Amino acid sequence: LIKRRIHMSKPKPNTSEYIIWLKGLAEKKLLTVTEAAELYNIGQNTLRNLTSPYVIMCGNRRMVKREKFDKYIAVNDSI
Repeated sequence: LIKRRIHMSKPKPNTSEYIIWLKGLAEKKLLTVTEAAELYNIGQNTLRNLTSPYVIMCGNRRMVKREKFDKYIAVNDSI
């Protein structure tokens, strides 16, 4: 038997599942770049360029520290 990983994709916008998915992201302490881009409505490349002081590298995965990045966004008017 071949076991396949089931990957839960992002629900379609403006649905109740999407709202629940976003609330779940807001509770996480670490976000992937894709999750952070979706939560903050910022492009992934922009996040990769901005997040060097707000990042933990887990292997080759870049994880954004949500609390510190929230403070950064609150202080700065433009990105």
